[in-house]
Amino acid sequence: MQILGFGATLAEPALFTLAVTVDRLSRGKISQRQVVLSVALGVGTGTALGLLKIVIGFPLLPLLLAGYTLALLLTTMAGEILICVAWDSAGVTTGPVTVRVESEVERRESEVEGRQEEMARRR
Repeated sequence: MQILGFGATLAEPALFTLAVTVDRLSRGKISQRQVVLSVALGVGTGTALGLLKIVIGFPLLPLLLAGYTLALLLTTMAGEILICVAWDSAGVTTGPVTVRVESEVERRESEVEGRQEEMARRR
């Protein structure tokens, strides 16, 4: 599942626009490749965690709370350009490609979850 989220993010046009901008603003210190791969890895990991929640009941709330707490803490310590890049990176993952892929994954996961509940009731 991580591969699906990773791949969908790589097809997102806005991500490449952001990567070019970051590369220029950082004067090459943060390369286009670093931006694209880090964002794609984040989306892929999020997709995999979402699937784990559905399949084995993995609790996401503690992980989300810890992640957002860390992100807010790092925001207070980072420079303005890095802060903008970090938060904009989250925004580019909601483009036309990623949203469609993730929506389809969620729909299918809901179907699987419904079938599992129905099978459990029959037992």
